[in-house]
Amino acid sequence: MKVMNVDAFEAMIEPYLGGLYAFACACAGAPDQAEEIVHATVLRAWDHVESLRDHARVRPWLYSILLGICDESALEVTLGRRPSPGGVSAEDAVDSLHVALERVPASYAVVLELRDREGLTYGEIALVLDVPRRTVMSRIARGRAILAASVLERKRRGPDPSEDHHG
Repeated sequence: MKVMNVDAFEAMIEPYLGGLYAFACACAGAPDQAEEIVHATVLRAWDHVESLRDHARVRPWLYSILLGICDESALEVTLGRRPSPGGVSAEDAVDSLHVALERVPASYAVVLELRDREGLTYGEIALVLDVPRRTVMSRIARGRAILAASVLERKRRGPDPSEDHHG
């Protein structure tokens, strides 16, 4: 028997659906796959709502479910590999960042995505990934260092025409 009615469940998860979709797009690389992942996340969350002991931790709980579904689907994290909407070129700085993010290993890219794009706290990311908070802090620091080095290297050598994702 459910401890929560459907309306209360929807009200609880609704504020996070946009962020879940954005993160699913980053993981899947395709909007239609992202929709399926979010749908599966919501269904699994509903099926396991009794396992949520602390309603203040809804956001990390949902992201944890979403990452589990991505892992189960054998989806490769493709952070930064999104095409520009409508084929419109992004500004050079944003493009550089996306290209550089492709060079960040997935274990670091995931924490950067959760922290810098989704706004999760270090503690929430630790809950999502089921790792110690210090591990999250270390991965963020290392990921940002790799990202910065990649941006600087690309800036030093100039853009590579083969990296044009807008064509």
